[in-house]
Amino acid sequence: MHTYVAAQAAMSAHCYDPWTPNMQTRSAPDVFGEYWWPGADCYLTNFVGAKFFVNYNNFKDYALNKWKIDQRDLKPQTHYGWNGSYFWHDYFGSTNLYFSADRYEIFAMAAPSWSYALGAQPGVGGKITGEIDLYVTFAYEEQHKYHSAEFRSTIQDRWSFWKQLLKTFGLQQ
Repeated sequence: MHTYVAAQAAMSAHCYDPWTPNMQTRSAPDVFGEYWWPGADCYLTNFVGAKFFVNYNNFKDYALNKWKIDQRDLKPQTHYGWNGSYFWHDYFGSTNLYFSADRYEIFAMAAPSWSYALGAQPGVGGKITGEIDLYVTFAYEEQHKYHSAEFRSTIQDRWSFWKQLLKTFGLQQ
């Protein structure tokens, strides 16, 4: 694959670059920025398959601002927690969760992101080799209709986005 594009991605920016600004700090570890123990590389450090990784971001994105609420106020979800050593759930008695087997459950339900969403965070480094600021380049605003606007409008209205995407992929000059 030539180019990977993360367009308004609702995932922790620390997955790619643990040095992006923190949105919060919590008692639970930043397992996205240090996967999965303190001092380790970020989660996607060894992600391969593309020559270029490009972040299409909008710091004003409506949905990604709601994502912050989920990460800040709603994680860990009900019946999940962090006990200082393990993430756990208590559906059938207290059960420790382990990264080898329960990684996706930990990410989805228990571990809060310390960073902003990748799709709302300009200036991400690490694996990210380029970025397009959707607010500046295409006037994407904070209203709901601008989250995934490229799919929620006509191609005539969003042709400039698709043309830029073709350039990013190296398919057009």
